[in-house]
Amino acid sequence: MPNVEGFLWTCEIPGCGELVYKRGSCLEHYKEKNKAHNKERGNWRQKKTWKRVRLLVLIRDDYQCQIKWRGCSVIAITADHIVPERDGGSRFDMVNLQAACEKCNSAKELKDRQTRDYAEIDRKRYGQVGGPPPGWRNW
Repeated sequence: MPNVEGFLWTCEIPGCGELVYKRGSCLEHYKEKNKAHNKERGNWRQKKTWKRVRLLVLIRDDYQCQIKWRGCSVIAITADHIVPERDGGSRFDMVNLQAACEKCNSAKELKDRQTRDYAEIDRKRYGQVGGPPPGWRNW
């Protein structure tokens, strides 16, 4: 619930009462939540193997963004999976990685998610991806 000025909220954890600037939990509860989440997920981006592979990809591509979409900053600081892991791409395979700037990497991820969402809608609606089957009419 916001305070009188409308800029501070109380922590979302019942009984805490700590004031926060954004809606959500206080720093202590936020850390607890993230610790549990990272333990579940394994947070592989913090591990040495990923850091080494990422650095090798950036060196291989000469720190140049390989996606180069509109608004590209050209200087790459991230390694992007060409085929996402959820689609069967390998996590540490350098053939599946390319150097990318933050803008292009974020834009590509957003586009992939939107494409995935539309494909899921088609699957639910028509039983296949790519729209209705031939000869189908919407009466």
